[in-house]
Amino acid sequence: MERLFLFPRILVILVDKLYWLNEIQPRDRTKVGDKAFNLSRTMQRGYPVLPGFVVSTEFTREFLRTLSHSENTEVLVKDLPDSSLHLDVGNWWQLQQVASRLRQEMLIATLPPEWLDAIFEAASQWETSCLIFRPTVTLPNSNRDRQKLMQSAYRSNNVNDGNVNLSGLLESQICYCDRNNISLALKRAWSQLFRARSLVYWQRTGIDLRRINFGILVQPVWDAVTSGVIVGSSSFLEIQASLGLGLAITKGEVLPDYYKIKRENNTIIERKLGDKILGYRVDNSASILPQSTPSSLHINEHSCLITYLVDDIERNQFATSQEVLQQLLQISNQLTSEFGNNFGCEWTVSKHDTTEKLYLTQITLPQTLSSDYRLLGKGISAAGGRTIATAYVTSNSHPHSSKNITQDVLTPYIPAQLPNNTILVVPSITVDWLHLLHNISGIITEQGGMTSHAAILARELGIPAIVNVNRATELIKNGEQLLIDGDTGEIYRVNSHISNNSDKQSLIPSIHHTISNHTQPQLVSLIPPFVSILPQQEQIPSFPEDLSETYQQGDSEQLHYNSQGMGELRDRIQVPKLNTSSNINSNIHPNINPNINLRLLEEPFPTIATQLLVNLSQTSSIEQVLSLPIDGLGLLRSELMAISILDGQELHTWLQERQETLRDRWYEQILLFAQAFAPKPIFYRSLDFPVGIIQSNQIEQAHHLDRDLDRQSRLRERGTFAYLQNPTMFEIELTALAQVQQAGYGNLRLILPFVRSIEEFTFCRRKVEQAGLNRVPEFQLWIMAEVPSVLFLLPEYVKAGVQGIAIGTNDLTQLLLGVDREQGKFTEVWNQKNPAVMGAIRQLIETARKYNIPCTICGQAPTLYPEIIQQLVQWGITSISVEPEAVQRTYGAIARAEKRIILEAARKQLNAD
Repeated sequence: MERLFLFPRILVILVDKLYWLNEIQPRDRTKVGDKAFNLSRTMQRGYPVLPGFVVSTEFTREFLRTLSHSENTEVLVKDLPDSSLHLDVGNWWQLQQVASRLRQEMLIATLPPEWLDAIFEAASQWETSCLIFRPTVTLPNSNRDRQKLMQSAYRSNNVNDGNVNLSGLLESQICYCDRNNISLALKRAWSQLFRARSLVYWQRTGIDLRRINFGILVQPVWDAVTSGVIVGSSSFLEIQASLGLGLAITKGEVLPDYYKIKRENNTIIERKLGDKILGYRVDNSASILPQSTPSSLHINEHSCLITYLVDDIERNQFATSQEVLQQLLQISNQLTSEFGNNFGCEWTVSKHDTTEKLYLTQITLPQTLSSDYRLLGKGISAAGGRTIATAYVTSNSHPHSSKNITQDVLTPYIPAQLPNNTILVVPSITVDWLHLLHNISGIITEQGGMTSHAAILARELGIPAIVNVNRATELIKNGEQLLIDGDTGEIYRVNSHISNNSDKQSLIPSIHHTISNHTQPQLVSLIPPFVSILPQQEQIPSFPEDLSETYQQGDSEQLHYNSQGMGELRDRIQVPKLNTSSNINSNIHPNINPNINLRLLEEPFPTIATQLLVNLSQTSSIEQVLSLPIDGLGLLRSELMAISILDGQELHTWLQERQETLRDRWYEQILLFAQAFAPKPIFYRSLDFPVGIIQSNQIEQAHHLDRDLDRQSRLRERGTFAYLQNPTMFEIELTALAQVQQAGYGNLRLILPFVRSIEEFTFCRRKVEQAGLNRVPEFQLWIMAEVPSVLFLLPEYVKAGVQGIAIGTNDLTQLLLGVDREQGKFTEVWNQKNPAVMGAIRQLIETARKYNIPCTICGQAPTLYPEIIQQLVQWGITSISVEPEAVQRTYGAIARAEKRIILEAARKQLNAD
């Protein structure tokens, strides 16, 4: 029930404060927000911009002020909008309660009828049954505010987007064009200022709520023939297109058509047909667009949109006609002449009153690069995020000898400790740096690739990292200020006076991401992440699934198979319920991983059949992943886990003198994981390095010293072969696992690494049986499928007792292609999407299905190339295991892949009928 608020009659004058795009003046910018201001500029210069008007920031402030003055409202909303809401955002439960109460009060408020009449009458001019309400915001714009804002965003490891991009934070609302729905859409839009993830963002970026100017751009939603996005760069234009409204691209539910155009002569140098399985249209009985099928698959009670299946003829044709493509090129060239090479825009070809017309619906324009930032170089993006911090350069080397190595090797000098908030610049990072990395802001290395252990470690710890930067330790001076972008691999030098003069305006470099054939087009943001005049990216809330039982029961064999193998699919971890205690100042302070999307604070996840697991090695990472939608720990890397156990001492010393202590420590570490994840499974991979070396700071070198010495040493003693040579360490691991089982945890599984032969596996299986691990019914013994011989021997392995396989794409790729994955210079050759690699993966999955054993994939392929997830699901993969930072996007990719399979099944059924 709505609550009645007494709005002063003076507020009625606001009905005259609707700002039409074609009338907005420069002085109105703070009243209409940047998104609307950009569109108005573009419209007034003669471009075909979709019409609209703005419910100005004055409405927002008056609504909040009246809300706070009501006697019936909670204390929490008193003094709005003038309260800065100083919250402890680390206190998850308090944050949830505050956000929930604030939004509840807003949603039950009653808006003045005069406001609703004015908006409804204005919108009625468009003769549409459907409207979209887009948040349009102006952030603090003084030099001092901007400088503090940028510094706060970049210096904090808690914020990955120093561009102050509000992507995904303030979502658009779509509703029917009537007074009741308009009222609800307005209040929902305004209430997003106080969502849990918004409150976290405002505080982390130093944005004062009192300084935010929040307007709402109202536009019609007309049926569309085709929609898409244009992204411009210095050399190319890139265009995406799909059928119907652009929501299908925004939600990643289709693979759009893709064009790449060379600027200098407007030549199309690349064109790819997408997979446009569905489209969105207006739910209007008078719609002039015919339905492709009689079935609506997707609808929300407050939304005026439905999805439809695209018929096979349209699906196999390009969505954009040659005429529309030429229009897009012409408009792009005009935008380039006015705004420069770098821009982005959304477009749609609407069909209204039987007339087709091209409209621009959103524009993103970059700011000029500041001379205070100079590009130093570029490497391979290893771990995402951006930061500004002081460089700590170490290149001093010293000879390091080992009786197991035939010659001296130069290794980087490792200091006793590192200063806080620094960017570490080194030739390479070995795992012995681990205890030094927790307080640093970024990593730059001269060596290594995307799958090097340094890259894997950085991603787990949430540290922006760039690897394979040529001569980094020579180009970068110790103590100088750097800006690094772990998403693009770019490194900037920051002029020294910037950090000493907070009053000087600083513009972060405009870092432009193009839509590339090497990434998954449907996952590319509709608006490129420039530092933009428009600090927002279009987002539209997800609609709940409403598939009929017919389609759910008609899921393909792959989805049915995916739900088997490692046990029944358990209930998803939902967002924690609000603390019902009256003590709002709870002392609980859950660790919120800065790399986890703030959506996790509020939104549940749809159910998927393919299991999603996480890769971990550090107990310090456990807490940050427990709120993620995962089914267990898919890869516990014992090599990296060992670092915190060995205390920098040589392993052979532990084996000779302190075996019991070593076993106890091993048990304690595994127990922490078992306790945290129970009853969900934990897949522990036993050690994969030569046991005879070994000092703690040589564990990583055991994997890559052969790059400078004997390249065959890595393969000679790796994996289970080392257990045959010296089973002592393997036996200690098995004893530790058995102790965890005896402590009451039956969720352990064991994966054997780098298995070359049936004989090696049989030896290990007997050791497992001797340790008594198989007495626990839930226990399973798996092998890594990374040596190519497994492709041919898998049936024999199953006969020998293998109960599951984990595809390790990193080693499988390098062994199939003959390329060292640690060498960044082979990046283009070392491609896990290579047809040989993908063929091998498919063969392993299908063979596993044939012999009824589960199959997971735990290498970097799904993280680096999310577009292959659809193929993995179609082939029948049981589960996918990724690093924490990739869980959310992998979950979304799995959900989209499964939905496509369901839609394909629906299409076949409809065609059969």
